[in-house]
Amino acid sequence: MAKFRDHFPDRDLTAITSEEILSFLTSLNGECKQLTKHTRYAYLKALFNFIRNNLDNQLQNPCDTPMLKKLFSRDYAAVWAAAVKKRF
Repeated sequence: MAKFRDHFPDRDLTAITSEEILSFLTSLNGECKQLTKHTRYAYLKALFNFIRNNLDNQLQNPCDTPMLKKLFSRDYAAVWAAAVKKRF
């Protein structure tokens, strides 16, 4: 959260766009694995959902775009391969 606050200092949350979220997540993730990227995206999405549900019903979640969902989706093949490897 500190990195999010540093990246968007004194910004109104309603003014943050999905392109800015993409830029932030891309700079934050770097060369991380896809599961790490997905987890960070999910935390950020949950933060915006929490704010919308508890503080501001009119807030649009900038993480709720098909592009971001696809870019930061889980890598099911890697999860499945790890589960198979664990069994044997």
